[in-house]
Amino acid sequence: MMARAARNKTELNENFNTVFNKTVGGLLKNSSGVATYSNTATAASYPRIVFFFTTWAEDNLKKGTLTVRIAGNTGAAEVEKIVQNVLFDLDGAVYNDERIYLHLYGGRSSPVEDTDKTITRRLVTLDFQALVKGV
Repeated sequence: MMARAARNKTELNENFNTVFNKTVGGLLKNSSGVATYSNTATAASYPRIVFFFTTWAEDNLKKGTLTVRIAGNTGAAEVEKIVQNVLFDLDGAVYNDERIYLHLYGGRSSPVEDTDKTITRRLVTLDFQALVKGV
């Protein structure tokens, strides 16, 4: 019985991760107009967005932090414009469809130092509350 409960929790988390990543990836792509990746994109061209999330409270309504890394190689103005678009569109946003309820808030950004001075990087973080429906 305990093994089945653990397996069900794992399946629920995997479903949440899939729906959350697909939804957030789409929102970031629509907001920024650039290539968007979940977790890693070492071979991707610039400009690009790589995002990941952590949950710090898990119930049916999950709470956590979305971390968005924005990088470009044509100057700081390009990256700053993407940062401003993402914050304008997503900070305070509520997204609700048949699969997920998502509220993003508390947006902030900071520069990230890079050893390659031809690359400009910014880090955007947003807190979230999310509920995957039908789970």
